[in-house]
Amino acid sequence: MTSVAPEMTAPGWFFVDQSTRSGPAIYHYYVIVVIAAIMFVLARLLVSSRVGRAFVAIRESPYSASAAGINVSRHKVYAFAVSAGFAGVAGSLLAIQTPQV
Repeated sequence: MTSVAPEMTAPGWFFVDQSTRSGPAIYHYYVIVVIAAIMFVLARLLVSSRVGRAFVAIRESPYSASAAGINVSRHKVYAFAVSAGFAGVAGSLLAIQTPQV
């Protein structure tokens, strides 16, 4: 009876599994949670800023906001750009979660 020693392999240099090219799923989860938390903080900071108060005023009544001196059309373009940025980040998080095309 001869015992065969198990084949030994060298440890990897990176945390990414070379067979999957994207690492274990738990790393994806941590990346998504961190980026989502950053986006949440940015959204909270935006709402409490001067531009965020203008967004709220326009949401409630564009006519009153215009009478208060807020450039309604400019802030609507800002809101569109911010929402496009958040949607782009959400799409990239979805691509991290499901890397198949």
